[in-house]
Amino acid sequence: CSGPATRRLVKMMTGGAGPEQSVTDEERSIVEKVWSEVSKQRQKEYVSYEAKTFKSQVVAGMNYFIKVMAKTTTGEEYIVLKIYKPLPHMGSDLQLSGIKESSATGAIEHF
Repeated sequence: CSGPATRRLVKMMTGGAGPEQSVTDEERSIVEKVWSEVSKQRQKEYVSYEAKTFKSQVVAGMNYFIKVMAKTTTGEEYIVLKIYKPLPHMGSDLQLSGIKESSATGAIEHF
């Protein structure tokens, strides 16, 4: 069995990130669970934040790349959070594994 659909499936199975999508309640919940760590690592006090879009990558668990608009008392910034969600049987919590500067219109890049 071969063809475009098969090649696309194989690419996803080897760890390629999927397309950028609008966030759902699941991604909002993931961001909420790691947000205190984001503030700590960035050494900033945020007034509010809103998850906007995301990409996901299948690994031994799932990597999420979630673009967030974060507001401080002096303005707003866009950042992409790389969050690892282990497989359920591993018994581990979500892990914030990276933060990258972004923009409102910039595409989410794998990092």
